[in-house]
Amino acid sequence: MTNVQIWDLFENQHLFDGIDPERKKYSNRQHLAEMVAYLGPPPKELLSESRESSRYFDADGGWLVSTKPVIKYEGADDLLRQVT
Repeated sequence: MTNVQIWDLFENQHLFDGIDPERKKYSNRQHLAEMVAYLGPPPKELLSESRESSRYFDADGGWLVSTKPVIKYEGADDLLRQVT
């Protein structure tokens, strides 16, 4: 997560803020959706170790939640690749 901290420092804003656009407050679901949008789904091995993963992912690692992962910052995926 060092790259995310670098992003926060250089862009002076959080890459993943987790603010639900409808409710206007923090949501675990929205935070996870943002992370999936940028980084892709977590490895199945990681999901199998979590008690909470079944709330958000199916057995194949597919996204279950109605919240659509959205990339908020145009070109951010390219920037993230450059710093990794």
